[in-house]
Amino acid sequence: MYESVGQFWADFQGARRVISGKVGASIRYAAPMTAIIPGPEGNLESGYASLSEDFFARVAPTPVAAPRLLRWNKALGDELGFSAAWAEGATGLGTLAGNRRLANVEPIAMAYAGHQFGNWNPSLGDGRAIQIGEVSDPTGTRRGIQLKGAGPTPFSRRGDGRAAIGPVLREYVLSEAMHAMGIPTTRALAMVTGRIGLPRARRTRCYFDKSCPRLRSRGHF
Repeated sequence: MYESVGQFWADFQGARRVISGKVGASIRYAAPMTAIIPGPEGNLESGYASLSEDFFARVAPTPVAAPRLLRWNKALGDELGFSAAWAEGATGLGTLAGNRRLANVEPIAMAYAGHQFGNWNPSLGDGRAIQIGEVSDPTGTRRGIQLKGAGPTPFSRRGDGRAAIGPVLREYVLSEAMHAMGIPTTRALAMVTGRIGLPRARRTRCYFDKSCPRLRSRGHF
């Protein structure tokens, strides 16, 4: 147990420095990514990235081959200024699959703290979710856009950072059901599949593109 906030903060920063030193070489940007401006206004930025780097790691989604749009949430897309035509086209599909980068925004994996396997861990983070930016909806509410299953991050703990179709479909359905019942939750924007691995042993993996006002976890602050 921590006796003060200052003691916790010192421990958190120390652990983050250790992790950053070990995984710094793995934080990279994929060459195929291209800067684009989706939506009518291109109002994209990342306020979270303006915080201290104790709170996130800079890491790009890992590109996939043959991306395919499985499901598009038209209602949410319209709210955020992303059309179905954009999502189905090469530009939008490339963005949703993690093959393209939003203009003027650096993709990040968020860091946080919490209990893991019964023990307090001050150095957790998103192991397969990468935020690619924030956009303002018509009400002025800022919404983070995050790719889940976008590849490994410094917090993946030797995992591949990917997601299977079954769990992604389940999260899509449940999150939209919660929203329909008036329960605050993340929203499902799209489901996208792509091929990873060597040509003879490629596996299909699924992206869950989600959005909510200022994506945060309980352990962020």
